[in-house]
Amino acid sequence: MHLIDAIARAWEREEILRAMNEGHLGVTLCDAADAGGMQDVCFLLAAGVDAGAERGRALSCACFGGHIRVAEALLNAGGTLTPHHRNEALYVAVNHGRTACCELLLDCGVDIYSTHYRIEGGLAYVKRIRCAAWHGNLETVACLLDRGADAWSRRAMQYAPVAPIKTR
Repeated sequence: MHLIDAIARAWEREEILRAMNEGHLGVTLCDAADAGGMQDVCFLLAAGVDAGAERGRALSCACFGGHIRVAEALLNAGGTLTPHHRNEALYVAVNHGRTACCELLLDCGVDIYSTHYRIEGGLAYVKRIRCAAWHGNLETVACLLDRGADAWSRRAMQYAPVAPIKTR
């Protein structure tokens, strides 16, 4: 059985290399990150794929799926991952209740008060708390509050009315 798995794995890697040669580097990395394929992500990064390819989507895909080890590998690889890419990944992690990914990104220097391209001004952190609460991700809300987000500031109260917490 191990021989069959090894052959299938070699064939998959050959397909990955073929995709790399055809110029689909970022898409392949995003697919591997989305699937949580740590081996494939490490293989692609070692082969020279930029972690920031395809507008840094691989990091957001890893955070969407809650693949903390994959996200960590992408962050450690660096490449052209920008603060904007990291902020986008934090937005995704918060919206999907991926608290471990939120903590990882905040530990890597993502500013909790940074803005997001879909969110105007300095209220991004308020809306992050609101989104996490709306989806019932109280652990994520607690993480953001522990990291300094001020849910009770005047701006927060004015622009982010409390949303009902969904029960599971």
